[in-house]
Amino acid sequence: MDNNPLPLKCSAAAYAFLTYWNYQPTPLDNISLRLEALDDTAGQRTGAEATYYDVGIGLQHWLSPQIEMRPEFTQYWATAPAFANGTKRQESVASGDIILHF
Repeated sequence: MDNNPLPLKCSAAAYAFLTYWNYQPTPLDNISLRLEALDDTAGQRTGAEATYYDVGIGLQHWLSPQIEMRPEFTQYWATAPAFANGTKRQESVASGDIILHF
């Protein structure tokens, strides 16, 4: 065990861009498009030194004033193998949640 009282320091830079585009086709529905880019120059934040890009589309639907449903599909890309324990450069993720407001 290290008894050094000094905190660890990190000078690894990371740069990111994130934008959401939203459209409300009905009062109960909202469609979101997410565009993101992250340059993890040293792999300090993600575990793999790479530039990451993703595009996600999601739906927010109110079933009632208390119940909100949010499915989403996102496609991720990396400039180096970064997914599946460093064996893949892209990953698809389908996710969602149901939120109860009370």
